[in-house]
Amino acid sequence: MKNLWIMPPLLAAALALTGAAQAAALVTVPAERIYVNASNPGEGQYDAVVHAIGVLNDEGEALTIEDITIDVMAGGRVIMTKRGDPDTAMRHSGLIAGMMARGGGSTFVGGMLSNEAGVAGLFGTDTSIDTEGAIEPGAARILVRQFLGFDAVPDTMRISVRVTNASGATEILTRELEAISPEQTPTYAMPLEGGWYVRAEPNVGSHHRYVPATEFAYDFFKMDGDGNIHGGDRTDPTGYFGYGAPVLAVAPGEVVLVVNDSSEDLSFRVPREGESRADFDTRISAHYGADVADDAIRGVAGNIVIVRQQDGTYMSYGHLAESSVLVQLGQRVETGEPLAAVGGTGEGGVVHLHIQMNAGAHPLYSAGLPFLFEGQSREADTGRFARSP
Repeated sequence: MKNLWIMPPLLAAALALTGAAQAAALVTVPAERIYVNASNPGEGQYDAVVHAIGVLNDEGEALTIEDITIDVMAGGRVIMTKRGDPDTAMRHSGLIAGMMARGGGSTFVGGMLSNEAGVAGLFGTDTSIDTEGAIEPGAARILVRQFLGFDAVPDTMRISVRVTNASGATEILTRELEAISPEQTPTYAMPLEGGWYVRAEPNVGSHHRYVPATEFAYDFFKMDGDGNIHGGDRTDPTGYFGYGAPVLAVAPGEVVLVVNDSSEDLSFRVPREGESRADFDTRISAHYGADVADDAIRGVAGNIVIVRQQDGTYMSYGHLAESSVLVQLGQRVETGEPLAAVGGTGEGGVVHLHIQMNAGAHPLYSAGLPFLFEGQSREADTGRFARSP
């Protein structure tokens, strides 16, 4: 099937069309500003992710994407150029179409495109995804997860897409994003007491990094001296060393969301007797898909507390233990105040604290924002655990 038709969103967003003939629209995620991550600032290395580049064909004839270019710029000078592959955009469009066709897929697509309406919300209109050949009139194509590494702090990123119509006319679509320096990253108090192992912090190896809402999230695990996170039984949440630890507010604010009725069932994460890896992956995907289709936030985050902080940002504390939330909707909290306990609810699969900051109130569809904790070095090498066989 070449096209997957998408229902229109309840509220259509405005499109900024580029080019005198208005032959096509270029939209991006993020849409206006992109946050630069200090991947190794001691060596002058930085990175960023353009999560989506979408082209909508508004012309009366088919369009072919000839070239996709991302220019990283500082002081009007290009310091790095990345060229996206039109064939990769075709493949990514097929993957998105497939996700939309599966149960719960719309939530994951919405997360990738940073809005609840997914593809329709990205383009602000009823459209289809073209997954092969040229882009037909009224259809669109999307390239996702463009990771960029560079050796200076930029101030601008310019995205350009060159398209040609069936008559041979060429148009170059452009969009510029303001690049926000990592020096503007705010610092907050630690959400936990004592020593914890931090995984999936903002770097290229993090599974969080390629989803706009979780791009700058952290995961906290408690380990023993041998690097284990549990006492041997992966299905028992209370056997994890971090289970039940108090989760503390990192800054003052008002509680704007509480979920406290998710249960902890970690047994599904353990392979069954005789189960192949492929069957295990299929079962896990189906489990998550069903949970997310039923309730997106609860399915992903499990028990969660979201605090609107005094600076207008939203801090989310997720995977909290069963019935452990201590605060109520609308309650004012102060720095260091206990909110709940570390647990294993939601899709995390193991007991840990997930914490992220967003520009908006929705933890799945609002843009993620970078932040640091007190005492955390901007030049830290977190390292990895290694164990002999």
